[in-house]
Amino acid sequence: MKRNYIQKFVFRADADAKIGYGHLMRCLALAEELKNTGVQSTFVISNPSESIIKRVQTGGFEVINLKAIPGSPEDALETARIAKENGSFWVSVDGYKFNSQFQKILKDSGLRVFFMDDYGHCDHYYAEIVLNQNISADKAFYKSRELYTELLLGTDYVLIRQEFKKYRQFKKGIRHIADMILITIGGSDPYNVTLKVMQAFEKLHMKGLKLKVVVGGANPNISQIYDAVKTFKTETKVLKDVSNMSELMEWADMIVTAGGSTCWEMALMGLPGIIIAWADNQRPIAAKLGSVNAALNLGWHEDIDYDGLPQVLNNMILTQDKRQKMSDICRSMIDGYSTERVIAKIYQHSLLIRPAESKDCGLFWNWVNEEGVRKNSYSSETVPFENHSKWFEGSLKNENRFIFVISDFEGVPLGQIRFDIQGTEAEIDLSIDKNYRGFGLASHIICKGALELIRKRTNLLVLNAFIKKANSASSAAFRKAGFAELGTEVKNGVESIHMVLKINDKDNKNK
Repeated sequence: MKRNYIQKFVFRADADAKIGYGHLMRCLALAEELKNTGVQSTFVISNPSESIIKRVQTGGFEVINLKAIPGSPEDALETARIAKENGSFWVSVDGYKFNSQFQKILKDSGLRVFFMDDYGHCDHYYAEIVLNQNISADKAFYKSRELYTELLLGTDYVLIRQEFKKYRQFKKGIRHIADMILITIGGSDPYNVTLKVMQAFEKLHMKGLKLKVVVGGANPNISQIYDAVKTFKTETKVLKDVSNMSELMEWADMIVTAGGSTCWEMALMGLPGIIIAWADNQRPIAAKLGSVNAALNLGWHEDIDYDGLPQVLNNMILTQDKRQKMSDICRSMIDGYSTERVIAKIYQHSLLIRPAESKDCGLFWNWVNEEGVRKNSYSSETVPFENHSKWFEGSLKNENRFIFVISDFEGVPLGQIRFDIQGTEAEIDLSIDKNYRGFGLASHIICKGALELIRKRTNLLVLNAFIKKANSASSAAFRKAGFAELGTEVKNGVESIHMVLKINDKDNKNK
């Protein structure tokens, strides 16, 4: 029976009026992409409000109300218990209350940890993967970490929600006058920046100006905002807990937002924007985007001259060339495929790899004679066990041949990958158990095996793969793993595609 080798994932994140929705929303973005690969997610949240529960459940995810003090050892132990009972080997953690001890408790419980971070707030990192998706991410934040910890830093790993996928090739038309404005200051906005910005637009008395204002369910000032709109002459719509932010960004000529995750969605859409920071973690994002002219950074919310804000807004509305440059810079920063890159890393870290042993002879014989394997091999003939056994034992003794078994967390073998070395080059062969095909596993096995080989043979410069021209699935897997097509040539009498990966020593040492 076919099954994915990751089936469950647990997320530990909170959201409320004080900390906002940012941590939760980027977890949801990751959960949505995991769902596309067949993985079920559960969210563990401390005292979630009804609006938060509804938001998570709308995505098709379970919510568990955590009673322990957020970030405490009891929180970590309870999260670990839930993960194990849920059948998950992974826990994703996002929030500033979760420290080094929290990670270590999860790790000591036998779990793998995916840790989302913004500025290196922990003393040490025990997680398998640390993600800092911000433009201000710096490797120096994570000097104290385990040897196995992989860092995913910068906008190449921004978690983009599913609704934005269809806009990967979108090109925003920059109109002469930006009179359709989107205002979204976050899921909570405890300082009521939203209302101050709305009032600044109202003071423009601009004919044809249209405002759409997005507020989250955790916003403590919703009633004030609704009351204010009743007196506005500017056409203003207040939208609560929206699920179509991408469509709103497509509609808008300009956005005023906080310095959180919305900035990356804004960048993908090429939407010119003004950024106001109201939380400390938003400051570096806003500053960096402002410094590269991807947006206009107004800085810290308490330092803004709100009396002078209408003039600032008016200048942006009327300056088409400035907005066009912002749009172009934004689009150059985000390609829309970053969430898939993160998922690939999770899948790679979900694989166990070990050298093949004599006891694996029968397993490999079954794999090599499987119908699909023989069809894509250069010889379609069934391999007798006696012949295979001699080859296998000889291969284990061959210093220039590396054979690895790839398995899941439970030790269930998923497939194999073999490398035959000649000088500074190696040729790859791999196969996957028929029960685990169709989940995109091949590219992950290639990456996992290649990294393991490079650690053992540091002098390698090139990895080669020869694929029968008819085997398009295998070619696609190697491309996804970073291989480039060199051309076609005859291999064992069959026209084959030659694919190559050149090894960058520096990059591989960093991993």
